[in-house]
Amino acid sequence: MSHRVENISNHHSGDSRLLTVQVRYPSDSESSQFGDPVDVRNSDVFYYFSESESGSSCIFKKEVGDGIEIVDGLNGIVEIKWDSTDTEGLEGKEYYHECEFVDTYGDVSTVFTGTVEVIEGLNC
Repeated sequence: MSHRVENISNHHSGDSRLLTVQVRYPSDSESSQFGDPVDVRNSDVFYYFSESESGSSCIFKKEVGDGIEIVDGLNGIVEIKWDSTDTEGLEGKEYYHECEFVDTYGDVSTVFTGTVEVIEGLNC
């Protein structure tokens, strides 16, 4: 799979968020960063949100049927839904997140990694 960096800035603590992700093969061409979409209809997709880059202090996790929905499996499109409670009280820090794809043979590929900056919202 094609691995990319997905950084999120200024996410307000306690806000919901919907991440739309397309799982793609690496490109065969130097002129394109990504190749064809991956068929994810019979596969697993996992998402991790952690305090550390190693994932040793996972804050929340999503998987297909529990926060991840396969929207267009043939074209590799999935949606990852953060509930408002997922980031409640996490303001003032940078976190790490990662999405993994597991194909029908059990092979694991990282779709993306990155950081998430969680900030405090206004409380009047």
